[in-house]
Amino acid sequence: MSRYCCFALSLITLVFTLGCPQPKPPVVEEKRPSGPFKLLVLDDPQLADAIEREWQAREERPLELTKSTAAELLKGEKVDADAVIYPPQLLGELIAREWIEPLPESLQDNEALDLNDIFPAVRRMELDWGGKTYGVPFGSQTLVLMYRPEVFEKLELEVPTTWVEYQSAVDRIASSEFCTGDAPKFVSATLEPLAAQWRSKLFLARSAAYAKNPSNYAVLFGLSSADALIGQQSFVKGAEELKAVAETIPADLQALSPAEVGRQFLAGKSAMAIGWLSLKSQENEAKLEFTPDFAPLPGSAKYWNELTETWEERRGGRPAEVPFLTISGRIGSVSRSSRSARDAALGLILLSASDSAVQVSPASEATTVYRNTNVGGITQWIDPRLTSEGASTYGEAVALTLSSSEAINLNLPGVEQYLAALDVAVGKILESDATPQETLQKTAQEWNDITDKIGRPAQIKANSASLGR
Repeated sequence: MSRYCCFALSLITLVFTLGCPQPKPPVVEEKRPSGPFKLLVLDDPQLADAIEREWQAREERPLELTKSTAAELLKGEKVDADAVIYPPQLLGELIAREWIEPLPESLQDNEALDLNDIFPAVRRMELDWGGKTYGVPFGSQTLVLMYRPEVFEKLELEVPTTWVEYQSAVDRIASSEFCTGDAPKFVSATLEPLAAQWRSKLFLARSAAYAKNPSNYAVLFGLSSADALIGQQSFVKGAEELKAVAETIPADLQALSPAEVGRQFLAGKSAMAIGWLSLKSQENEAKLEFTPDFAPLPGSAKYWNELTETWEERRGGRPAEVPFLTISGRIGSVSRSSRSARDAALGLILLSASDSAVQVSPASEATTVYRNTNVGGITQWIDPRLTSEGASTYGEAVALTLSSSEAINLNLPGVEQYLAALDVAVGKILESDATPQETLQKTAQEWNDITDKIGRPAQIKANSASLGR
């Protein structure tokens, strides 16, 4: 069941894609170096193992694969490999250190790379920097809304298109027979990823629609100043709403990752959830007793205008959904240490092409589909207990989210420092009597201090490049 009727217009292209399989484009054949292809994979041993299997099945040239972590890499002085696969939020950091370089322009129209097949928001927010393409995708998980359609039908609820409607649905379900009485069906009306290191990203995803407006490019940092905007009313509202819903979730379910939220939802713990699906973790898990439905995250019909310092209605009063990318995933880039940038790029393209995607990307819990041609095979990435209808609806929600022209990201140099400070702040808001406004204003000052330490002129340029300017 679709989210609402207007989905049909957005999904015309997707429907054609699902119904009309396209030929698998080959990697351009050309003479390649005889030495090994040296590849570094960060924070993802499962993905590394899948890459090794796929490479051995497709290439005669040896692969010299190294598994490491982002933390270890950033202690060093370079990427000691031909190419590196890493979380997309580190793109700006690696560029600032001059450790990676853009894909060769001669490969921009490579049939196997097929940039036009990649979801637009993934390409714009995760692969491009300053108008140049620096990466190839391996998939980026994205938060979606999960819900039980039979509950919504019983309570005569509409699928929420705004965060206000979402909170109203949470309250309605929490006070209903589904969550009250001697034998409640659910332990919580909804679940959200409130674990440390995830709550800050959830908070940004919830606040994005309040912060982005038709007149601004920059959402987290001022375009001309790189001043932190995290203390503005748009984020205060997002924090207040997050705190309100967190208070409805049982304490033993307040430390979940997005994937764990998805598993708990499929286990029947809640009527709604914000998270994502990954492959089933236990082979002996029971068969699903219901058919879930999915939709993009809610948005907002209002936004905070920082210029006028007022709340304003969006044109026509229509809600806008603003996805937050770089929350998860993996991308690959050419190392400046490579003997041949072109050959390194071709190695990455081989592993990222549409026919390799289903063999490589699903091995990682951090990834999902990233090409239109792979949406029809999304069952390779998610719990196989879902029916074809459920998998199709989940694919629709993912495709719409990752194709959004409104998406925002956070992949500046120092991203780990910014997120760590924000995670502490969100924790204080959720776990104590700390007021969102005062706490976020202090966080904004911390962000400004981080920016000054990195170098404000450099961060102004980086912010602009990250936004594609």
